[in-house]
Amino acid sequence: MKGICWKRIVICLLSAAIFISSCSTKKNSAEIVIEGKIIPSGDRKVYLYGFANDTGKYKGKKVLLDSSEVSVSGKYFLSHSDNAGYLFDLKTKYSIQVTNLFLQPGDHLTLNFIKGTNQPEIPGNDACSKYNNYLLQFSDSFYRSPDAKGMYYVGSNYLTLADYHTYTAQRRQQQLQFYSNYFNGNSPDSLFANFAISEINYQFGNDNLLFLWKRRMRGIRAMDDSTSYDFLRSLQIENPQALNSPAYFYFLLLYIDDLYNQGIEKEDPSEIKPKASEVVEDKKLLAEKNLAGKFREIAELNISESLRK
Repeated sequence: MKGICWKRIVICLLSAAIFISSCSTKKNSAEIVIEGKIIPSGDRKVYLYGFANDTGKYKGKKVLLDSSEVSVSGKYFLSHSDNAGYLFDLKTKYSIQVTNLFLQPGDHLTLNFIKGTNQPEIPGNDACSKYNNYLLQFSDSFYRSPDAKGMYYVGSNYLTLADYHTYTAQRRQQQLQFYSNYFNGNSPDSLFANFAISEINYQFGNDNLLFLWKRRMRGIRAMDDSTSYDFLRSLQIENPQALNSPAYFYFLLLYIDDLYNQGIEKEDPSEIKPKASEVVEDKKLLAEKNLAGKFREIAELNISESLRK
């Protein structure tokens, strides 16, 4: 009888341990952790910013999620649960350490900022580390390097429409090739892959829409060249796989802005002096006419936000 009781007690304890373990795993599964060292650091505190909800994500508005003291040895530790947007920034009081880190629920990332530079070292070899190393290297190659900045400035300000289309198409292809070479057949998970590819594709779209806007500022109408919108043929306007991409959210805003400007091109500019609130309402009507569901919602949020800027 006693043996049976002890057996039941052992079974109950094991069951409880398994239950507690599963609860602990479930509790921590939504948490992201970022830790490492900042050496040297004039700042004694580091801050984690991210999106509080989908509305913040669609508008690109990050909020403070966590903060950490930086120890005498330079160590810091940040964490957050129930993240809405996957993209995070690390800041100190006086500087931005890094922007748009990509972390999914359960990820644990080590970033070390050594010798006072803003280029972090990511020593890990797990998926999260590989993804963020890719983002850092991609940014350095296509946005931060002096050569890339110089070429982009010249291209976006001085090239003809045809030459700019060629430049941005080649740049996009180079970026897609960089992505392919980096992962070398070891495809990332679909969430990151959709994010990374969408950033490339819709930044390509944004570059071309902004180029048309610059031409309009110089009095050159997009409607006067039949090739102005050739770049849109390779882009999906309503793309559910791009709903974690800041470049895509901006694209939807620029797309509606451009439709509005196409209408303006058909009128006499000297007679068009609408109030800002009227412009916003007209753009919202265009969003309602040309976009559906979530895509219309995202565009309208950013149209309203533009009135506050």
